[in-house]
Amino acid sequence: MSTETTADSAVQVRDLVLDFRGGQALGGVSLDLAPNAIHGLLGRNGAGKTSLMRILTGQEFETSGTVRVFGE
Repeated sequence: MSTETTADSAVQVRDLVLDFRGGQALGGVSLDLAPNAIHGLLGRNGAGKTSLMRILTGQEFETSGTVRVFGE
């Protein structure tokens, strides 16, 4: 996975960090999600799945990092 910005990604996340309740819910997450595709998000309880989705949908704000959804 490249750390460069890809113009054809629907979602681009770079070095995403979310500090939460005295700990870190997300630590340095980077990913690209292709448009017009179905993606799954798997992980154990407390892995940060809901925290990531809340940031992607604008319900939560990241501590640091970059999030772009359809270029915004």
